[in-house]
Amino acid sequence: YHIFTGFRAYLSEQRELLTTSNHPRQRAASNKRGVAGAAAGHWLDCALLRRVPVSDFTHIDEGGRARMVDVGAKPVTARAATAAVEVRMQAATLRRIRDNDLAKGDVLGVARIAAIQAAKRCDELIPLCHTLPLDTLDVAFTLDEALPGVKIETRAKTQARTGVEMEAMTAAAVAALSIYDMCKALDRGLLIENLRLLRKEGGRSGIWTQEPGRQPPPHSPRPSPREAAPKHTQKPI
Repeated sequence: YHIFTGFRAYLSEQRELLTTSNHPRQRAASNKRGVAGAAAGHWLDCALLRRVPVSDFTHIDEGGRARMVDVGAKPVTARAATAAVEVRMQAATLRRIRDNDLAKGDVLGVARIAAIQAAKRCDELIPLCHTLPLDTLDVAFTLDEALPGVKIETRAKTQARTGVEMEAMTAAAVAALSIYDMCKALDRGLLIENLRLLRKEGGRSGIWTQEPGRQPPPHSPRPSPREAAPKHTQKPI
């Protein structure tokens, strides 16, 4: 952090040189440094130095260190959370899942057990999660020909001092990964998309529901190495 702070101070000095210098040669030189400095300074401001107040993150203490939130003073209340994810695949792969015609066996049955196991061990996978006694975890699959693929929805319930959102989302994610594992020999191009929380209930904030119709940000594929490489043009002799 101190290195970046020093670099930012240097960039500020370059900007000041650009605006205060009157000598043409010095101004021309500082102009080149100033333009680059302004761009780099803006990037640093956005990416590193414009920090959100620590108090907005309950998992960070006053010194900026990660911590496990103390929920001991909270009352035990009923909590619930619903999460969803999609697994996009070839239409032929979806038909094989529907017909239970894959070499590894029952794809959805294995994915359901994987989701339940993942929810029960969420505290071992997500570092700062509390250990919660799950009351139940429901898993629903929808085979969608229009996608084409499998839509997964998980719902977790507990009686605890903190929310069960991460358990529901972890269950959905691992169910999707299990479907990939079961089908990868047939279709290695499966896509796991749009993992999200749909609804949470209980606790001080009450009920929260995902905005209907909210879509994930558009995918921007990276250019291939050939497209990203600079084009060299031969100068005429």
